Amino acid sequence: MENRQRKIRYPDLIKIEWVELLEVPFNIRIVEHGVELRNGIDVLILRFQRLAPKEFDSPYISFVINEDEGMLLSYVNRMLPVKDFTFSEDDALVKAKMILRKINPEYFNKLTFVRIDNPMRQFINMYGYSEEHSIYWVKFVHENGAFSWVGLSMSGQVVEYEIDSVWDFENKRRKTEMWDHDGWVKARHGLGPELDAPAALARK
Repeated sequence: MENRQRKIRYPDLIKIEWVELLEVPFNIRIVEHGVELRNGIDVLILRFQRLAPKEFDSPYISFVINEDEGMLLSYVNRMLPVKDFTFSEDDALVKAKMILRKINPEYFNKLTFVRIDNPMRQFINMYGYSEEHSIYWVKFVHENGAFSWVGLSMSGQVVEYEIDSVWDFENKRRKTEMWDHDGWVKARHGLGPELDAPAALARK
């Protein structure tokens, strides 16, 4: 991580209501924290795993938080979700709206629902192997043109949350940095290839 390190009181930054709403597991420990730029603004990147030290392509959870406002911008859970197929699209929409509204009510009031997609996401199981599973990707657009979404497993487990993601329409790619994505971070540091569109370019 291109770490512009400073003293960070990271345990105080993650609110207990986020932990409850996002169903964050308790058997994890912080393995990395640092400050980076996202959309030109300083953000805190917090990465958790079950075991230290940090290891790419292992089960992890990450938070991206606006440094000045303490606003949660992104959450990713790449630990293998429960596989019960108990959630419907209607359930997913209701839960996504509830999460966005409770975490950031002012931002939620300026969102418009777009659609629900079913993309595949890679998760890492306890043995370190990658598994692909379909999720409910509930997408919204803000009045400023940025996109937000909540990703839910087919059992309703929160696997993604993101707000204020900007799109590069000319290049048909995401423009906002992807500090919570291992493949993107590796590409950023020359440790792996650029991701295919619509992922953001790591090296500009």
